[in-house]
Formats: sequence, structure tokens, C-alpha cells
Amino acid sequence: MDRSLRVLMVEDSDDDAKLVLYELRRWGYDPLCERVDTREAMASALDRRKWDLIIADYVMPCFNGLDALELVKERSLDLPFIIVSGRIGEDVAVAAMKAGADDYIFKDNLTRLNFTIKRELQEAVVRRERKRAEEALRRTSAELQAVFQALPDLYFRLGADGTFQELLAGDPSDLYQPIEDLLGKRIQDVSKKLAGQFQQVIDRVQDTRSLVMIEYNLSIRGERKFFEARFLPLLEDQIVVVIRNITERKQAEERLRYLCFHDILTGIFNRSFFEEELKRLNTKRQLPLSVIMGDVNGLKLVNDTLGHQAGDALLIRTAEIFKNMCRKEDIICRWGGDEFAVLLPNTDRDTAGRICNQLRAAGEKTERESMPVSFALGVATRENIDQPFELVLQKAEDLMYQDKKGVTVARKISFFR
Repeated sequence: MDRSLRVLMVEDSDDDAKLVLYELRRWGYDPLCERVDTREAMASALDRRKWDLIIADYVMPCFNGLDALELVKERSLDLPFIIVSGRIGEDVAVAAMKAGADDYIFKDNLTRLNFTIKRELQEAVVRRERKRAEEALRRTSAELQAVFQALPDLYFRLGADGTFQELLAGDPSDLYQPIEDLLGKRIQDVSKKLAGQFQQVIDRVQDTRSLVMIEYNLSIRGERKFFEARFLPLLEDQIVVVIRNITERKQAEERLRYLCFHDILTGIFNRSFFEEELKRLNTKRQLPLSVIMGDVNGLKLVNDTLGHQAGDALLIRTAEIFKNMCRKEDIICRWGGDEFAVLLPNTDRDTAGRICNQLRAAGEKTERESMPVSFALGVATRENIDQPFELVLQKAEDLMYQDKKGVTVARKISFFR
């Protein structure tokens, strides 16, 4: 066991200093000692070496114990400071202790010095360890704070009753209210819409002590935002909630869903949606189920002569006519290329035929427009659930192609009049 001890002795009497050293050696210490008796000498000693302990006389001709103690405090040194002095009043000893001295021992009773040194050295070690731990905690806290500020997520610490105890906002614009308006409040005081859902999740996390994730949306300053919330147990009566803004992801997902079932050019449904709807409509209660197939006349001619931009405009105008002439419950889609299809649930052949006539009439009204619209149509009806719809669709296509053959060359070149 290392018994070395670096002692700075603030003492004007060489004999008194030797007496203290004698006692230290008798108690098993191996002291390295330097004696000083002025402020300048003490300051120089503190600069030159690290010390384990300071033992100071209270009264000296040019310097005193309180002056020495003040010098230690000025340098923010955490060193045991023990006053060893002659007989003085109790009020002076108390004043020295209040000033920061760790103990006060009389020179004619040094037996207590051994115990005092052991105690103060141990307490100094404890203080240093605590200081290191506190400093490490401060660094960790600062690092976490920096991480939280750098991340886009919101961090909440909630009580078991849903009270906001701590908030760290990566992006304050995602907060439903300013931080200062949330702290100390319960969720039901902030958002009645979320109160029930959040409290159920908090109770579940408390019971299971496991992660629970939910998604929700809020209108914040007039903008609809979507969030993902992760609830985690912290202490027995506390929950950590990490909230991420997933609005862009939701918008991207919605856009993908739209693109999966819509034609980008015309905005109406595409063939994939048509086929999915056929599965849904494959029931007796949807009968009779009619289908209209349409083919735009002259699209290739327009593309070849006026360009594909004009051809796209023709397809868009055709889609508008179909949307205007068909009913709300009818399912209109772009079948592919220059072909369109319409599903008409609970629609017999005669009703579907009348809708075809309306479509033709709407097309004829465009003859004086810069881009007149002409299309061939075919209609067929499924009246029996055992009748394969593929045959119904084929019949509508065959009738459409027959109608297309009747289009005259004059009608095709009417685009250029």
C-alpha cells in the first residue's frame, strides 16, 4: 500500500513543522514536505507541484491560516486543509471552519491529526470521484442534448398520467404548441383528439414494459402533418416518447398508391385498377354488369403529323368527355394506348347503350374545336354470374373494332380542318 504523502506545510516555526512530520512518520506515512510562511512562497509551491494535503498554522507574523485558505479557494483547488495551531478561542476555530477549513487541531493535541488526515484524504478521493462522475454525466448530457438537437425527432418525457415533464425539439415547427406552453400540462389539456389514444398506449407500455408504436396526424398551423410515435418505458412512472415527422413518407406512399392505380397522363384509373375492381364486382348483387370499350380514332395520325404533345392533348380531352358523360358510380380507366374502358355495375344493356350514345354525341360536339374528338365504342353486358367476364370483355372489344371500321377517311382528316 502506497503511504507516500505530499504535504504543504504553512508554518513559520521549523520546530513545529518537524514535530508534525515526526508524527506523520510514526503513523506510517512517508511524507514529502515543503514548508512555506509567505503568500508568495505558498503560491510558488502550488505552481510547482500537486499536493495531497495542506497543514497550516493559524497565526504567523506575515501570513495566516485564513490567508492561505483564501489562496487555495482562489485557485479552485480541492485539497484537504487542516489548521494546526496553538490555543485560540472557540469562536476563531468556528470562523475558520466556516471559511472552508476541513478541521482545526491544537498543536498540543496532535493525536487527533492521524484520524483527521485519514478521514480527509478519503473524503477528498470521494469528492474527486464524484466530480469525475458529475463531469462525465455533464458531458454525456451535453452530447445527448447535441444529438437530440441534431436529429429531426421530437423527444418527450411523460408521466404515467400523460403530463409533459421534458421536451426536446429537433424541429420546433412540428410542435403542436410552443414548448413553454406544454411543460407541466397533461395530454388531454393540449389535444383532446390524441388524449385517449396516447393514454391507452401509455397504460400498455406501463403494463408490458415494452416498445409500442403508433401513427397519428395533426393539423399544425393549418398544415396536415403525419407522425410516428415510439413509446418506451423509462422509470416506473415515466415514459419516453420519440416522435418523427413522417409527412413526406406518407405523401410519397400516397403518391405511389395513386400511380399504381391511375394513368399519369389523363388522371383516370388504369388497367390495374380495372382488374382489381373486377374482382370486387364479381358478385350477383352487381349484376347486370356492363362494360364499354372505347378506341380514340386518329391518334396515330395526330402523333405522326402534329406531334405527341397534340396526341396527349387528344387523350386528355377524351378522358374528360368520358368523365363528364359517365355516372359517378361508373369506373373509367385508360385501358392502354388509345383505348379506354368503363365498368358499369348494376347496369343493363339498354342503359349502357344510352351512355354510349351520350359519349358519341359529346364527341360530335367537338368537331369545331381545334382538336376534335372521335372514338369507336363497343358495349357488352354480363347478366349471369356463371358467364366468364373475359367473354363479355371480348365481345365489347369486337363491337368496338366493328364500329371503328365504319369511321370514314373524311372523319379522320377532320382533325386538320
